Amino acid sequence: EREALREEVSTISGEDDVGDSASSSALEQERLQQQQEMQETLRRLEAEMAQKHAEIKAYAQALEQQNAALQQQLVEERQRQGQASPQAECSPPGRRPSLIPLGSPPSPG
Repeated sequence: EREALREEVSTISGEDDVGDSASSSALEQERLQQQQEMQETLRRLEAEMAQKHAEIKAYAQALEQQNAALQQQLVEERQRQGQASPQAECSPPGRRPSLIPLGSPPSPG
């Protein structure tokens, strides 16, 4: 029992013989390989995140352009209706006015 305990202590403390040294070297190599795999996984995930970020940014820009076009179309329609009747600016009953400003589109960023 004492011998088993002594072997555990010597393994933990680094006092090992040639056989333990070989297994320690194998463990070190395995640990290095795991670190390399983790680094590669991290690089791959970072690349995927960068790609997704670029896609989302492009989609947001397209939505901003579409929104600006729709706002311009709304302004033009309201102007035409305003020339036709004085109540054209009022919202239809039961419908709330838009909270989106009809000025220039927001700058990307």
